[in-house]
Amino acid sequence: RDRYRIFDILIESNISIPELPETEGGEATIAFQLLSYSPPDENQLEWYHHWRLPDGEITISCARYGEDYFLRFPNLADFLISKNGDQIQCFSKHGTSDASVRHLLVDQVIPRVMAHQGWIVLHASAIDMDGSVIAFLGDSGWGKSTLATSFNEQGYPLLTDDCLLIKPESGNITGIPSYTGSRLWPDSLEAVVSDKSSIHPVAHYSSKRRLIFTDVLKNDVIKLPLVAIFILTPPNESKNLKEVKVEPLTGAQIIMELVKH
Repeated sequence: RDRYRIFDILIESNISIPELPETEGGEATIAFQLLSYSPPDENQLEWYHHWRLPDGEITISCARYGEDYFLRFPNLADFLISKNGDQIQCFSKHGTSDASVRHLLVDQVIPRVMAHQGWIVLHASAIDMDGSVIAFLGDSGWGKSTLATSFNEQGYPLLTDDCLLIKPESGNITGIPSYTGSRLWPDSLEAVVSDKSSIHPVAHYSSKRRLIFTDVLKNDVIKLPLVAIFILTPPNESKNLKEVKVEPLTGAQIIMELVKH
C-alpha cells in the first residue's frame, strides 16, 4: 500500500494515485480500497439527497448505509464511506477507467469527507502570489482553472484548481490546497499552456485534460496565509466587457458566496 498527501492529510491506497504526491512515513488519516463491484442491498440504502444538473440529470446521490455513508455516481462508481470518514471503499462499474475512479476520489469524495468532518473546504482555484494565497470562486465552467493556470504561466504558482481547505492558525486564515494540478478543456489548454509535456486524461467520460505539476515539494504541506478571494461573475454577464472590472462585495454578499461555494 502506498501513501499519498492530499490537503494536509495522508491517504493509504491499494492503487496508484499519480495525481497526488507520494510520501513516506506518517500515519494515514484515510484508507482507500478499490474493490470488485458488489451491488449493495438497495433496501438498506436510505437516500437523502441528489445533486442534479439544470436538465434534471442526477450526478451524485447520497444515502445512509447503516451508520456509514454511501455516494453513488450513476453508471460510474459507488463509494462506501465509514461514519467517521477514515475508510473509503470504491466499487466501480464495468467500463469505468482507473483514471475516472481516481478523479472521483480526489476531486469529489475526499473534499466532501473533509467537509463532513467539519472543515471548511471551498470549491475554488488558488495561486501563490509572493507567499500568499489568492483564491477564485465560481461555478464549474466559469474559468477558475483557466485563470489560475494562466497565472501559473506568468510565474505565480498554481496551488489548486478545484478545492481549498481553510483553517484559522496563529491569528491568520490559512489556505491549504488539495493537490497541485489543473484540469482544462482542450480550448483553454491550447490557449494558456505553453508546456504540454505533462498532460493526462481526467476521466473516460470527459474531454478535459489534467496537468500534473511535478516540481512541488512532495513531503511538505503547502500552507500559506489567505489574503484575498475573488468571486467570478457568470460568463454571460462578462462576455461583452472591454475591460476587467473588480468590485468589492458587502459583508452579507461575502458570507452568501462562501456558503454557496
